[in-house]
Amino acid sequence: MADTDWTLDDLALLRMRFGSWPNAKLSLYLDRDIAEVQAKAEELMLAKNKAVFAGRSMPRWAPAELDILRDLYHEKTNEEIARILKRSLKSVSSKASKLGLKKEREQLSTMGRNNRALRRPRT
Repeated sequence: MADTDWTLDDLALLRMRFGSWPNAKLSLYLDRDIAEVQAKAEELMLAKNKAVFAGRSMPRWAPAELDILRDLYHEKTNEEIARILKRSLKSVSSKASKLGLKKEREQLSTMGRNNRALRRPRT
């Protein structure tokens, strides 16, 4: 198994497939230990899709968490909010959408550029 830095391709695969693939399958594709895959996913604030949790309840949002989300949504990135609330990016974006929260156009542009930079190396 690899004990090397994560490449941009590795990170792209992890971001794209973590939600729907079992960690064992990701471990094989990435040639990394399952624990390493899980640790990197936690670092990136990734989460499994709801289908993976079939039969189990999802953690509910507390009123205090909703207040924090509303207060921070317009000034922080979803990743920053996810780290503060110890929730996944998917959870933060889904709840914000359900609450009708929106980011400013300029902030969305900046976030998009940052996300593209993570996926595509400059040559």
